[in-house]
Amino acid sequence: MTTYFPTLSVDEQANTLARLLPDGPLFDAKWRDQTIMRKLLLGLAGEFARLDGTMADVLA
Repeated sequence: MTTYFPTLSVDEQANTLARLLPDGPLFDAKWRDQTIMRKLLLGLAGEFARLDGTMADVLA
């Protein structure tokens, strides 16, 4: 199977999403475990990983 995008773990993908958010006191929770924002980022990262797998299957 050919991969067109680098395969990232869920944590790596969540860190990538966190880096896209602005810095500041409102978004400090993006790096702290067990916060709602971090859980949201981890959930989104899992869905992006699932989407990447689906795209690889379709494009193969």
